[in-house]
Amino acid sequence: MLFKKITKSITGGGLLSSAAIYGLANAVSGAVPFLLMPVFTRVLSPEAYAYITLFTVFNAIAAVLIGLSLQSAVSRFFFMYSREEMGQHVASFAILVLWNATFYMIVWIIVFPLGLRFSGFPVSWLWTTIIIGLSQTLIQFRLVLWQVSDAPLQFGIFQVVSSAGLMALSVLFVVNFSLGWQGRILAQVLISTIMAIVVLFSLLRRGWLSRQWSLRHMRAGWKFSWPLIPHSLGGIAITLSDRIFVASFVGLSEAGVYAVAVQFGMAFDMMLVSFNQAWLPWLFKRLNADDLISKRGIVGFTYLLFAGILLTAWLFALILPLFLSFLVGSKFSEAKQYLLPVLLGAAFRGLYYLVSGYVYYSGKTLALTKATVFAGITSVTLCFYGTKWAGAYGAASSYLVSNFVFFIVVWWASARVFPMPWRSPSFRFS
Repeated sequence: MLFKKITKSITGGGLLSSAAIYGLANAVSGAVPFLLMPVFTRVLSPEAYAYITLFTVFNAIAAVLIGLSLQSAVSRFFFMYSREEMGQHVASFAILVLWNATFYMIVWIIVFPLGLRFSGFPVSWLWTTIIIGLSQTLIQFRLVLWQVSDAPLQFGIFQVVSSAGLMALSVLFVVNFSLGWQGRILAQVLISTIMAIVVLFSLLRRGWLSRQWSLRHMRAGWKFSWPLIPHSLGGIAITLSDRIFVASFVGLSEAGVYAVAVQFGMAFDMMLVSFNQAWLPWLFKRLNADDLISKRGIVGFTYLLFAGILLTAWLFALILPLFLSFLVGSKFSEAKQYLLPVLLGAAFRGLYYLVSGYVYYSGKTLALTKATVFAGITSVTLCFYGTKWAGAYGAASSYLVSNFVFFIVVWWASARVFPMPWRSPSFRFS
């Protein structure tokens, strides 16, 4: 009964709702690394695959440090200002991001020796993260404006075209031109730049990017967005720090093998994110009723989802090793030893999605930021010592423990900001 209600809420009675289009577009975009994995693992060495994985980590960090989460300010200010004023805000944010990218580049020049020694990634290629960070920030501005303007079709088409272009160029450069891991990076630089140029013309044409900007608008954007930066960096620490430590302490070859297991964990995480996109609208609607019986039913169903997600992760960890050599080739088949902790770690992240909704509903998101920062520090500490003492398996185990801690801390925080009858669930859903 509840699954039918969830499905009905996401489709809105039509063939395909806006939420479904957004979810599908994001799923296609997020699936690109997983879909490319069977190709890359057959033409690249584990070391080369590790470089691609490390580049993903540095890209994520650059996106936060360059973009400053200003797309959140664009989303919020859209409902406060006219189109002309929003154009000035977006222009001001773009100038701020450009200045910030310059500062970011100087920082990387200073830490050049440290980055090279610690991660093993060729720091001479980190300039590409600046181009991608700038491009992706501009693209995020356009995507957010489509979302708040209720234009899911344009959003979906852009995401699908961008993802298809990235896949095509990646295969062309890596397989056909034999450019190795550098081909994957160049493909992302090229497609990000092209799509950013398309977005630039779109913003100008629609009046969302003015030729006027001001420091006042910059300060407003910074004031709104800066609390989100620790949250974003904490999330990166939880989900990505393990790959850096494996590359540093164990070696690039093992980091490449470990990265294959991580890709399966990310694929499972995408499934959970997709479910969460259907779960949240239904949850918020149910919470609006402010009914104890309804809340007990939500808690009961949540507990069933807890068990179902953990069981699914365990089953995947049992089944995937049977097909791993076929999927990724013999060079990466040893990734099977990391599947159980990585998939369980992704499962606990899915449990976090289920309980974090109460924090968002309450509007007290500072609690979520504090929880993320705490879990991020815990993750880096555990992963550092875990990898140093037990190699890549220690990193995988640390990833599992970190996501478990993150889930528990956010669950505790959600219970404080929005109390629910967690000790008296109901399993009658009619």
